Amino acid sequence: MKALTLRLAFDEDAVHPMHAFVAEHPEYGSTRLLQWNPHADETTVMLFHVDGPEEPFLSTLGEVETAEVVEPSAAGGDGFYLYVRERPAGSGRELIDAYAGEEVDVAPPIVYDVDGSMRFTVVGDAETLQR
Repeated sequence: MKALTLRLAFDEDAVHPMHAFVAEHPEYGSTRLLQWNPHADETTVMLFHVDGPEEPFLSTLGEVETAEVVEPSAAGGDGFYLYVRERPAGSGRELIDAYAGEEVDVAPPIVYDVDGSMRFTVVGDAETLQR
């Protein structure tokens, strides 16, 4: 087994609105996607840790048409956990689909950095990772 850590930078029009929100507000740190379960009906269930205050994050998330906030939970300190269902569209859907059929696993967490980039690690055999 081999591991490959990737950092992706997005065009402005491809950044998820909540990732852009965190990048634009200095009171927030990196957001971590801790677990996700894409479902056949195109809905993805996700557990995040958000480094920053619940408000105005939750209010802004409520304006994202593809997302449904299921439940926030205090984490203590300067952050909170967030359980969300979303119907990914556009570049988000493309990114999920890019790894769904491959012989690799994306290892948690996926980190959404405040510079607008995203970091994650993919594990698999060397030949598959080289593709």
